[in-house]
Amino acid sequence: MRSFVTEPMQYGAQRFSWWMTSMLHRFPDADEFQHKVQLAELDYVTGSRAASTALAENSVGLPFDTLDD
Repeated sequence: MRSFVTEPMQYGAQRFSWWMTSMLHRFPDADEFQHKVQLAELDYVTGSRAASTALAENSVGLPFDTLDD
């Protein structure tokens, strides 16, 4: 079994893929609570600079430097 420590990027990519899938897809077996959690996560990502930066960094696999306003 491979260790998370030896292959952190692979598992980071898998976690990011799971996170995006769980936010952006509706699942037929999801109950109302799960749907509200999904909406809260989407609201957090779209309303938080830190969360949107984390999403951007993870989507390209590198630190994402932003310009200060």
